Amino acid sequence: VTDRDFYSSNVLVAKMLDGTVVIVSSPFENLGTQTLMDWVAKTMKPKKVVAINTHF
Repeated sequence: VTDRDFYSSNVLVAKMLDGTVVIVSSPFENLGTQTLMDWVAKTMKPKKVVAINTHF
């Protein structure tokens, strides 16, 4: 069984002056997170990604 439902979550994505992208509160499931990471890579071209997990 594969659950492909997306769950609502508030996500903050910010690009810092040094090219680092900070993601706060990523989506709850893997597919949503991968979709977000693909978008960040394509549109922001980060030098580094820092994630702050608020769902533990």
